[in-house]
Amino acid sequence: MGRIGTDRELRTAILFLAAPGSSFITGQALVVDGGWTIW
Repeated sequence: MGRIGTDRELRTAILFLAAPGSSFITGQALVVDGGWTIW
């Protein structure tokens, strides 16, 4: 993406993990970096 993420994008990931719909997700590392770790 070539840019730093916004607070809104990070907040969206946090809200997803806090939502009841993500209750089956356990033991994972969710990297919210816009794809920077690929390089």
